[in-house]
Amino acid sequence: PPLTGFPFVLLVLLAGVEFFRVGLRRPGLDRTAELLLVVLAIAAPLTFLTGYLAASQADQSFKIDPEVIERHRAIGRLLIISLVPMVLAAYLRRAAMQRTGRHSTVLNSIYLILLFVSLALAILTGYRGGGLVFEYGAGVRAPITNSAGTDAPIR
Repeated sequence: PPLTGFPFVLLVLLAGVEFFRVGLRRPGLDRTAELLLVVLAIAAPLTFLTGYLAASQADQSFKIDPEVIERHRAIGRLLIISLVPMVLAAYLRRAAMQRTGRHSTVLNSIYLILLFVSLALAILTGYRGGGLVFEYGAGVRAPITNSAGTDAPIR
């Protein structure tokens, strides 16, 4: 589906920005992290929706075990769900910074943990989606029907 790798790339960029911002004490990257969060908050749900649309097409044109698609969807849902508290923690962290002039260690830790959980879920979602493409040909090939009316393997 369109946008497939976009949330993963945004999460990797965000993790890199946070590494430089927190690990190497480069506070000037706060705006970059905020921009990446906003784009991620928009792109991830759109990616999830395009995946649902692609799955409905796959249901019509491919013979894919519904359990395989459902596992991929479930991990995608977990990813979307994990982004909600991550974005909330980032917002609260920013509000605390504006109020006190420094980041809250607790909020920063929660945010970073949720960031890496979301990144792990994005990796797993991509792995499962890749399996749909490379094992089942989802979105890549149409089934070929032989003269007997049954699906013929593509060689």
